[in-house]
Amino acid sequence: MKRTIIHICLILMLVCHIQLTAQTVKVSIDPKITYQYIEGFGACVIDFTDPPAFFNDPKLYDLAVNDLGMSMLRMSFPQEIEEMNDNEDPDHFNWQAFNMHYLERRMKIALEFKKRGVDRFIFSTWSPSEFIKTNRSTVQGGHVRMDLYDEYAENIAACIIAVKQNWGIDVGAFSIQNELLFIEPYKSCIYNPYTAREAVRALMRKFEKEGINCRIQLPEDMMFFNRMYNYILPTINDPETKNFIGDFCTHRQQEWDEVVKWKNATAPLNRQTWMTETSGHQATWDGALKLANDMYDYLVGGNMSAWLYWQISDNPSSSEYALMNGTEPNPKYYASKHFYRWVRPGAKRIEGLSSHPNLLVSAFKHEQEGTLTLVLINRDDHELEIQLDIQNEKQGTFEAYRSGANEKCISLGKLTRSTIKIPAKHIVTLYRKGGKATTAKSDKWPESCSLRLAKGEKLGSFEAISPNADGEVGNVVRYRSLERIQEFFKDKDIDTESGNGWTALYWAIVAGKTDVIEWLLQQGANPAHQAKDGWTPLHTAAAAFTGEKNSEGVNKSKYDVF
Repeated sequence: MKRTIIHICLILMLVCHIQLTAQTVKVSIDPKITYQYIEGFGACVIDFTDPPAFFNDPKLYDLAVNDLGMSMLRMSFPQEIEEMNDNEDPDHFNWQAFNMHYLERRMKIALEFKKRGVDRFIFSTWSPSEFIKTNRSTVQGGHVRMDLYDEYAENIAACIIAVKQNWGIDVGAFSIQNELLFIEPYKSCIYNPYTAREAVRALMRKFEKEGINCRIQLPEDMMFFNRMYNYILPTINDPETKNFIGDFCTHRQQEWDEVVKWKNATAPLNRQTWMTETSGHQATWDGALKLANDMYDYLVGGNMSAWLYWQISDNPSSSEYALMNGTEPNPKYYASKHFYRWVRPGAKRIEGLSSHPNLLVSAFKHEQEGTLTLVLINRDDHELEIQLDIQNEKQGTFEAYRSGANEKCISLGKLTRSTIKIPAKHIVTLYRKGGKATTAKSDKWPESCSLRLAKGEKLGSFEAISPNADGEVGNVVRYRSLERIQEFFKDKDIDTESGNGWTALYWAIVAGKTDVIEWLLQQGANPAHQAKDGWTPLHTAAAAFTGEKNSEGVNKSKYDVF
């Protein structure tokens, strides 16, 4: 019996020794093997009609830029600056017909980022202007009219020029359309692969004519390989558009396998890919660790050159969509900081290998600044001891920073030895500066346009106007039930207009709400009412109709209603 107990103890000791040995991980870094150039890390700020109070607090911007390390800002392109066509000539800007009121709200926020050092501004459009689209609406999908692609390009060029001349901000990249396959109740527009190519063609020609240095990006669809790849094929196979100056961009959806497939398929095209929007991670440490894992998938598996979260900040009730709750960082902020703060624009990703499947390694070298950054993510349930091996270089001294459920990117001081222990479910960044700087690609973006104005001169009209053309009528009809709409119109004329002259009947038709359409017609809504541009509800019905099921669950079309 005694001998049996001794044997059991010896076996347990051996098992424990094997387990301990298995938790030692070799991390090998090879600076001579390089991958993608890093453009930056950032987030988006949507165009609030009334920005939340925290966007007036300097603390938000100080944290986002000086602490988190944001280097890129994504904003929505304001198609409202040209609600009506400025003129019939897409080669001539009638600047007084462009209203800068809509841009001014955005630029107030953008300038706060700029004065703290952000110099990479990118725009995405959620919809072209109403007059350019088949359904004469910025919402519920619709398409760019085939005869108005030149007007579409003029509209974009005007915005880029005005942002530079009026506010001194360079728009370095422009996406032809945010999520170009979705019909949404908010601003949206639909493209197929061939109409996307025509948008690229129109922008290429207009940018060259106006001396605009702004990269064109597409398709900005969700990361589903087949969909993404089919969207770019007509553009890259066309003799003219294959030479567009710009990049590919996507929104995070699938994980490692899908982004690797995308990387391999697009490698021969020698273009960057940017991840320009993601969200949905819970504002907990588990959510933050998942976010860090996603960043690894896209930066390492997909060779992405930029990474932008959906919102830099939002109200606490929407924390899964943002890195900050008001002016307070949430756990995702600290996970992101391990990349944002110490991987700067102009760095290149280099080879970083791990001997353990749950220790994720990404490595970046900035040749101009002479810095080396290693981001180590321990997603294992156990502490891991890291043995660091930097090939062809002396290790030098690293600054070490660590985050976990109860640690917010704390400094661990200097690391001079080649081993470091990382607790379970933690992230560590190792940052070494002072290396030998070499000549490398400049990390500065060029000026967005070459147009020069007299000192103090501004482009466009700044007349204060209603900030929401959809108005209360449009929002109620698109987002509320029939009962709520009936309540809304108890004391209002059934043909009450929105800012663009649309009545409830227009909005109900463009949203395909058959029950609402029938009720409005019963109440005397005028199907021949003319909006400011002469458009009528009958025009809307002829141009677009996404029929919803009625209250009885029956699909109806415009032919059943009119």
